[in-house]
Amino acid sequence: MRYLELRRHSLRVPPDIHLSPAGKLLAAEVGSRMGPFQRVFSSPLPRALETARAMGFQVEQELDLMGLMPSHAERELNLAHSFAEVAQILQIGGAAAEYGRRAADLMLSLVKRLAEGQAALVVSHLGSIESTAITCLPSADYTNWGRLCSYCEGVRLAFEDNKWVDIELIRVEKST
Repeated sequence: MRYLELRRHSLRVPPDIHLSPAGKLLAAEVGSRMGPFQRVFSSPLPRALETARAMGFQVEQELDLMGLMPSHAERELNLAHSFAEVAQILQIGGAAAEYGRRAADLMLSLVKRLAEGQAALVVSHLGSIESTAITCLPSADYTNWGRLCSYCEGVRLAFEDNKWVDIELIRVEKST
């Protein structure tokens, strides 16, 4: 089996494009429990690149598609609060569905570069992770997947026999 892990970037204080100090700490804490990854990719946006680095990983390649999604797709997903709601929006077949297809195709090309037993990490953004995961596993039951991914959360997709076969939701426990 091969694995692809999609993680949302860490905390920032908008409109700042960089991670906040708390965001760097969160990414470092989460990163210490991740991996290993044979390949690491990121959105080209500073908050994603900084998250991967703060997690302790060197970014091999920036993926433009995993940066901010097209505005039409973002508008369609804007009111979604759960994976199930994103799935309903994608079923309509608009700009968000097209983005999901393109992102899923990109993830397929990345996972096929891995050898058996290897894993890759992609640091991306809210909406991008959810639409990609749902598109990769179109017949899954999203009702139990819950809310959208928060900071440093994501999904781990399993790939075997030339298809996506499983998903693990990755949640981050908040430190007290």
